[in-house]
Amino acid sequence: MNENLKYVLSRITRKTAEERGTKVLLLDDYDSNVIRILEKYLNKVYPRWFIKTSGTNQAYIDVLTQSEIDWADCIFVMNARQEMDLKRRFKISKPIKILGISKEYEIYNEDLKSLLEWMHSEKKFDLGRIVKPRILIGVPINDIKLYCWEEFSEHTKKLGYPVLIVDTSKNNEMKPYIKREKFMYAYYWAEKAMDRVVGARNMIAEYAIENDYDYVMWVDSDVMVKPGIIEKLLSHDKELVSAVYNTIGKNEFPRIVHNIETEKSYEPMPVDYIDTGLRQASQIGFGCVLTKIDVLEKVKFRCERYQDTGYIRYGEDYCFSNDIWLKHDIPIWVDTDIQVPHKVNEPWDLDNT
Repeated sequence: MNENLKYVLSRITRKTAEERGTKVLLLDDYDSNVIRILEKYLNKVYPRWFIKTSGTNQAYIDVLTQSEIDWADCIFVMNARQEMDLKRRFKISKPIKILGISKEYEIYNEDLKSLLEWMHSEKKFDLGRIVKPRILIGVPINDIKLYCWEEFSEHTKKLGYPVLIVDTSKNNEMKPYIKREKFMYAYYWAEKAMDRVVGARNMIAEYAIENDYDYVMWVDSDVMVKPGIIEKLLSHDKELVSAVYNTIGKNEFPRIVHNIETEKSYEPMPVDYIDTGLRQASQIGFGCVLTKIDVLEKVKFRCERYQDTGYIRYGEDYCFSNDIWLKHDIPIWVDTDIQVPHKVNEPWDLDNT
């Protein structure tokens, strides 16, 4: 079966798929044909399911009501954002299953044929999603990284996703280079270097939210990400998951990867943790990180400075990690099987950022 089919209904469990006599409310957010297609063939495969369709978008013909919520045993929604909106607008005590269908998608006849054959033969919903989620590669950049631009741009073009690069150079020095490669370009300037990084990251996050992306893949402009790495991170289905890369100025693993298991909050990840799979962490760098969009809707990037000197106390990656982990109880993960090259040149002067 087409691999693109292994991407919708990713959170629907075997138990739900095998239920019978269930009243299912199938909710659309985009007035699309996907819900109608799913309704039609779910009825064929599960004849004892009683399925109703409605929509949360005000432009939808059958706008959802509380009575429909009360009627259903289970509610299927298109995406996490729709789930959040649903909980905000209605009183809900029913299980909600996220289908994970983004606004832009393509469904081909062959895909539908494969889907139907699979559904009729297997009668279960663990295939993931029908299509790939929308992923934006977000890159803050400054002209001090020109030394590795050619290598970085070649790697990034091969990843196959839209790329938004925010230029933080004083006089737009990176603009011709970014435009030449046909990446999306934006500009952000502030006097302090760390403020520029914070502003650039928030600009990327806001663009992703406003344009209905499902994920942002954060890549630093001196980190070389090979094809397949994004898909590997995506397969974990985590709110935030990072690869491993060496830190600025030294050939060692990130200082701000702190493993909860060791209860040592300020030590780098031990070398013997490499190639041991997925591990939970308390803090990570943002050189090669995949984040779900709902995380970026909850938390903004920021930094902390010493009040007396104005020098940097904590950078934007440290603060973001603390905010999502300590304030929002969102786990942070590191895939220790993925190590990416970090083409560092000179370490930052933190007293002047």
